[in-house]
Amino acid sequence: MAVPADTYPAAAVLVEDLWYRRGSRDILREVSLSVAANTILGILGPNGCGKSTLLRCIAGLDRPDRGRVVLAGSDVQTLSPATRARHLALQAQDADAALGFCVRDVVGLGRLARRRGLWHGEDERDRAVVARALARLDLTDLADRAVESLSGGERQRVLIARALAQEPDILLLDEPMNHLDIQHRFAVLALLRSLGITVLAVFHDIELAGRSCDRILLMKGGRVLADAAPAAALTSEHLMAAFAVDASVDTHPATRQIRVDLRPAQGRHQP
Repeated sequence: MAVPADTYPAAAVLVEDLWYRRGSRDILREVSLSVAANTILGILGPNGCGKSTLLRCIAGLDRPDRGRVVLAGSDVQTLSPATRARHLALQAQDADAALGFCVRDVVGLGRLARRRGLWHGEDERDRAVVARALARLDLTDLADRAVESLSGGERQRVLIARALAQEPDILLLDEPMNHLDIQHRFAVLALLRSLGITVLAVFHDIELAGRSCDRILLMKGGRVLADAAPAAALTSEHLMAAFAVDASVDTHPATRQIRVDLRPAQGRHQP
C-alpha cells in the first residue's frame, strides 16, 4: 500500500508501494519505507531477495513498474542524472569498472557531478576533496597505483572513496564490507557514522549490521519482512522467516551491543 508523502515530512528517502518486475518475476513487491535524514539503514536478506534492485531503484537507475521513490520532495525519475548525482551516490558491485585507471583518478571521477560544465577541469577544491576521500579510506599511499594491482578489499575502499568524493546527501552502499579485513570494516563503519548524512547499506553480516545501523530493513522474496530498530527487526522469528536458520539473539552484558548466534535449522535437510 502506498505511503502518503506527507506522512513523513522529514524523510530524506521515501519509497512508496514499489514493484519491480524482471521478465516474469517480481523482484520487488509492495516495498514502502521512509528514511529520515542522517539515518543509517541496514538492508538485510537472502540472496535474490531484491536488496540491490531496491538500491538501484532508489538511485533512479532502474525504473519501477509501479510506485515511486521520492528524494527531497521530488520523484527520482523526474530528476536529471546530474541533479541526482549531486544529491546521491551509489557504490555498486562494479570493481571491474575501475580497471585501467590509478586510484586517484578513479576517486576523482566522483567530482564530475560537482563540475560546472562538461569541459570544466579539476580545481583546487576537487583536489582537496579527493585527497580527503583517499585519506578517509586509508588509500593515500596507494593513490598512484593502478586499480588492477590492488587486492579486492583495497578496490572496495576505492569505490567507497569515489562515492564520498561526490559529497552526497544520501549514500547508497551495496555490500560495502565485501572483501574488507576486520580493521577496515570497523574503520569504514566509524566513518559512515561520522559523515552526518543518510546512508542505506546492504549487509551480509547480520550481527555487524545490528551493531552499526539505526534501523534494519529485513527482506524476503522482494517484500519487506521487518523494518524497525535492530533489536526489534533481528528477532529469532524474523531471522528464521528470512534465512531459514535457527537464531539466538541477545545483547552483550558489558557493551549492550546486539549478538546473533546462527545455526542450521533443526529438522531441515542440509546440502
